[in-house]
Amino acid sequence: MIEAMIAIRGDMNTVAGLAVTHHTETPGLGGRIEEPAWQASFAGKTLRDEGGAMRFSVARGHATSEFEVDGITGATRTSNAIQRIVRFWMGPDGYGPLLDAIQRGEF
Repeated sequence: MIEAMIAIRGDMNTVAGLAVTHHTETPGLGGRIEEPAWQASFAGKTLRDEGGAMRFSVARGHATSEFEVDGITGATRTSNAIQRIVRFWMGPDGYGPLLDAIQRGEF
């Protein structure tokens, strides 16, 4: 289990930060998600492209775009889980519709 909080900038599309608050990942592998440097790498990443498609991902290795954060070597399952968590909660089945409404000025 992984519990985390994500903060989004006022544009409703840029990550302000991510904090992992609890996890049961393997120490030294997936447990590296608690490292401040890794969590800090989320700040400034873009969630969706100009067309609104969710593009955020955890790279396999080093990030190469504004939508990616570095993956954790040896922790593919953990990296995939973090990617799925962010994509779900920021997407259409999570807070995506609310973020879109805020972005349109409806709130």
